[in-house]
Amino acid sequence: MYFYIWHDILSGDLNFSLTSSNTLPFGCTLNIVHTIKKIIHTYLSKPGGFIPIEELTEIKKENDKDDEEEFILDVYKHKILHTKNPNENEENNREETDSVE
Repeated sequence: MYFYIWHDILSGDLNFSLTSSNTLPFGCTLNIVHTIKKIIHTYLSKPGGFIPIEELTEIKKENDKDDEEEFILDVYKHKILHTKNPNENEENNREETDSVE
């Protein structure tokens, strides 16, 4: 099981989730950071949820995608649990039950 956290600057949200997969469900390039402090610091220093007017740019035609910068998202990921085979627990429970009788 993996815990991961990221700051969505467009919505201004600090998000976290859990997954059993080592691959995170994002459609952009990820920068896996080694400390949660970087994510928290970014959230507190750049809360987001709005775009200042001086940062607005003209929308280009769809054919001009070559000029777009690649979006890279900082994410902190930490393995919190070793995922076990569900059958392992059943076998262990049966052994404990058998020894009690």
